[in-house]
Amino acid sequence: MEIYVPDNTNPWRGENWYVCFEAVDEDACVVINGKKAFEHSCESTGLKPDQIRETPFVFKANEFLSPGGNNKFAVGVYNRKMKAGIWKTVHIVSTEAELSGEAVIDLVHR
Repeated sequence: MEIYVPDNTNPWRGENWYVCFEAVDEDACVVINGKKAFEHSCESTGLKPDQIRETPFVFKANEFLSPGGNNKFAVGVYNRKMKAGIWKTVHIVSTEAELSGEAVIDLVHR
């Protein structure tokens, strides 16, 4: 997937960029522009497979994004038993505020 990230001249561009996955079944490794940006796995979180598939996750993506152009996202997914994949919505949030992961999740559910 590719998304366009505007440069600093765009009035709608916020200072902080967050990526929010509502659910991935099960482990996920997110790569942005060829760099590992985030891992959400049973090993990294301590969650069990039946828990991790239901648990949303958020990370700040500023350091991985290239403003003023398209940015390539890749997500590797591993499931121990059955089919695997992103099964709920993924959000890209741009905001002036520095937010916690919980605040980003609350924001996308408004």
